[in-house]
Amino acid sequence: RHGKKTIFTVKSTTGLCWITFIAAGAVRMDFGNFLLGSFWGGVVWSGFLTVVGYFFGYAFASISQTIEYAGLVIFFAAVIFILGLSFYRKYQSQKFTENSSQ
Repeated sequence: RHGKKTIFTVKSTTGLCWITFIAAGAVRMDFGNFLLGSFWGGVVWSGFLTVVGYFFGYAFASISQTIEYAGLVIFFAAVIFILGLSFYRKYQSQKFTENSSQ
């Protein structure tokens, strides 16, 4: 009943679009209503990003260095986490095989 409103709301936000679109297909939502809600939701989201970029774009120059450092920190933290996880799993696997062979 509220498919067009749901698609509009989800499309004008971020993050849950893909799962909602899959659900809309699964329940065989009317394609015209889907397109209409998706189009207007996209217009609202794009308009919001344009306005935010216009009014706050000047701040990017002052925070771009901080964003670069934060990106590097996140990257290295992810690499360390993945390496630590793989070493831990390898250790657990060796421990398991030693215990099961006894």
